[in-house]
Amino acid sequence: MKLVTHNGNILVKRFGYERSISLLAEAGFDAYDCTMDGVAAFPKQDDYIEIAKKIKRHADSLAFPCAQAHSDFYRLKGKEDFDEIIKTHLRTLEVCEILECPILVVHPGNDFSAQQNHEWLYSKLLPTAERRGVKIATENMWNWDSEKNQATSLNAACGTIESFCEQVDLGNSPYLTACVDIGHAEMTDAPGAANLIRALGHDRVGCLHVHDNDLIGDYHQVPFTGKIKWDEVISALRDINYQGDFTYECFTFYSYLPEELIPSALSYMEKLGRYFIRRLTK
Repeated sequence: MKLVTHNGNILVKRFGYERSISLLAEAGFDAYDCTMDGVAAFPKQDDYIEIAKKIKRHADSLAFPCAQAHSDFYRLKGKEDFDEIIKTHLRTLEVCEILECPILVVHPGNDFSAQQNHEWLYSKLLPTAERRGVKIATENMWNWDSEKNQATSLNAACGTIESFCEQVDLGNSPYLTACVDIGHAEMTDAPGAANLIRALGHDRVGCLHVHDNDLIGDYHQVPFTGKIKWDEVISALRDINYQGDFTYECFTFYSYLPEELIPSALSYMEKLGRYFIRRLTK
């Protein structure tokens, strides 16, 4: 089990692609998650192949592999939006092949059914994913209930156990797997990460987004700074014999720190991650 975290928007904005990867390697992580959304969404640029090759050369010089990636996303309102973002996802799959990255997280359309997401999104990406040797991971999402002023998972893509299982099963492919976002799974009326992990089981769960919150908002904090019961999450992952990596998505933890303190924050995350891996693998 590799310890992984992303080089995403916060680090790329402050340090650029190469230095952000160096910081993660220097902190002691085993690999990086090449996050390609927001300001880091370089597959939208004309020179995306050259950028990817430059990142690969730099990471190779550090003997620091890319273990996971995250494609870009935005609010999809109709089928035409799917058609547009598929172009970016296909480029991101090409980048993953260059980086030798085995898993790409692709958000489902948040307001659409598993069948619609399969027909309009994943079924169109899977042939390319298989050809490039990259697994696609769908992710459990959430929405905001404006009347109650709180998060809700009931009408969000993969937000319930049933819809998440259905989304993966519709792919009927070894190249479609589940990314269990621990924080999303613990927000208001979500099924709970432990319940979700056990229901999906060993054959569906391919990767993780690990972060903490107050069980209400999507805060992306480090474990043990919120209210998630991590012993239950660890137990569930052990029960299904989870074989993927331990991948953080905790960008809020260091978002507002001065640059000189970020290496210390990453070092703390590394030590905390090693604790989890010991609990998961011994």
